Formats: sequence, C-alpha cells, structure tokens
Amino acid sequence: MVTIIEALILAIIQGLTEWLPVSSSGHLVIAQQFLGLNPPLIFDLILHIGTLGVVLISFRKDILKILKALVKKDLRSDEGKLAFFIIVGSVPIAVIGFIFKENIVHYRSFIHDLIKLHFNRKCCTNRISSIFRVCIFN
Repeated sequence: MVTIIEALILAIIQGLTEWLPVSSSGHLVIAQQFLGLNPPLIFDLILHIGTLGVVLISFRKDILKILKALVKKDLRSDEGKLAFFIIVGSVPIAVIGFIFKENIVHYRSFIHDLIKLHFNRKCCTNRISSIFRVCIFN
C-alpha cells in the first residue's frame, strides 16, 4: 500500500521527469526502490493518466487548433500538417506495440527485476544516501 506522502513524492517525480528527454517511468521505478515501495501497475497508470491530463490542459489551445484542422480536412495549414505527422508517426509504434505486446510486458517486468536486483545489493547501507554515492559491485 502506498501512503499519501509516498504517492505525492512519486507524483512529483513523474511530473518533473515527464518533460525531460529520459524515461519518467524509469525514474518512478528507481524512486519506488529507494522508498521500498512495490505499488501495483495501476498506480503507475494513474500517474501517467494524471500527466496526460496536465498535458491536455497545458496545450488545450494548440490541441483545439489541430482538431479543428482535422475536422475541416485542412492539411495545408500548420496545424493540419502537424495532425497528419502525429497520425503517421503514431502508426509504426502502434503496430509494433500490437505485434510485440507480450514481449513488451515481459521486458517491462525484466527491467523492474533488474532494477530491484541492483538496489537490493548490500553495498549501500542507506537507500537515500545511495542516491549520492557510487556503488561498486563485486
């Protein structure tokens, strides 16, 4: 079970790292290990849905312009071109996700297990202080 404070810490980490060009999910897994948490997958999903909500609110004007261009079938405007590129750019990843769904689920589990193994080593006695020190494994 995740407490309110732990959920807030993870939500802040998700919110800050989502905008960086690195994996916010990876940061969540690492933070969960430092805090000794093992929340259910639905918890991560809810954090990502919250992020989606913030993105939709933050970019609502741009999203509305893109949707209007789609409704008008105006692919000559900047918004119409952007809509087209978003759709075309999403197709390959959707196909890959559909084809390799089972492998992706197992890969995610494998990555979680590797991170857990890494942080369960006894080279660092304090989980929090291990953020700031380099662990040398035998």
